[in-house]
Amino acid sequence: MSAWSKYIDGYLLSKQLGDGKWLQKVCEHAAILDQKGNVLAKSAGLDLKAYDYEFANDEGASEKTLVEEGKILAQVALTGESPCKAGIRVNNQKYMLVRYEPGKKLAYLSKVGGGACLMATKTVIVFGSYNTSLQMTDGKSQNPGQCNEVVEKLGDILVKNNA
Repeated sequence: MSAWSKYIDGYLLSKQLGDGKWLQKVCEHAAILDQKGNVLAKSAGLDLKAYDYEFANDEGASEKTLVEEGKILAQVALTGESPCKAGIRVNNQKYMLVRYEPGKKLAYLSKVGGGACLMATKTVIVFGSYNTSLQMTDGKSQNPGQCNEVVEKLGDILVKNNA
């Protein structure tokens, strides 16, 4: 897809351990987006798309809204808020914002059986998600600690390099 693709496998889906070995399948999905939400690189199985979504509004009436998943992720990383009435959706799954750190432009999300981490840098948004029903190569379940660590590490590297 682009020069950003190497960061998906080398930083987000895997993690180098202290003994020179690699821990694989750290994240279920990973992506790097520009600050408008356009995909620069992504892992297999992640499909950030736009679609109409029907939901019940506060009055209980049916309402449709346009969900643009990439744009939603970018806005959440940059501001801590979703621009969409349907909230935060990725791969047509609902996520909830758990915590946002405005100084680092870092967002932690949860969903049933997993969650995600987002970090905005000067030019890109780094995204990683985990699914607790999936195992990493060490036999342990994917978890927020590992997912957050790889997203934050790559984000910090990019910030340090003014990217």
